[in-house]
Amino acid sequence: MEVFPLRQGAQTADTDGAMHGCLFCKSGSESEIVRKFEFLFPGSRAIVPLKTRYRRMGGEAREEDVPMLPGYVFFETEQDLNLRKLLRTQSVYRLLCYGDGDWRLHGSDDQFAALLFGMNGKIGISKAFYDEGERIRVIDGLMKEYEGFIIRVNRRARTAEIRIPFQDKQVSMWLGFELIDKVQA
Repeated sequence: MEVFPLRQGAQTADTDGAMHGCLFCKSGSESEIVRKFEFLFPGSRAIVPLKTRYRRMGGEAREEDVPMLPGYVFFETEQDLNLRKLLRTQSVYRLLCYGDGDWRLHGSDDQFAALLFGMNGKIGISKAFYDEGERIRVIDGLMKEYEGFIIRVNRRARTAEIRIPFQDKQVSMWLGFELIDKVQA
């Protein structure tokens, strides 16, 4: 598994020994899986990471919340769980595991999940400005933690594509940003 560090001084949730895992399920059924997970495992939490993005309607940009990683449900627990009953749910395709069969996220994967839980699964609009024309400089928000992983910027849509390693795969996500004046930075 490839491990990458968060930006120096990055904020992660104080999880007090909590373990994180991830389920892959049918897109659109994430909220149902969260409810079922929390019913079956009281004291444990599950989230569907949502991102706020701008959507243009009638020439006006409006904010809306959409799944950041469609089909993925992250969970946090302090106990070893028997997930068989949940995995029998038709909408759950699989529990993400490492090569040794361990479902507990570790390294950068665990840091990413802890960061999501620290934000209660809600990823807002980051604040950024353009430095010397083309290079985006992020000063606030989730994109700040992953600024070095930005691979493309769509100025018109005010989004940036970030590609990070997760579970031995490259995962891309488009996150929204708000342009501010450099003097505010």
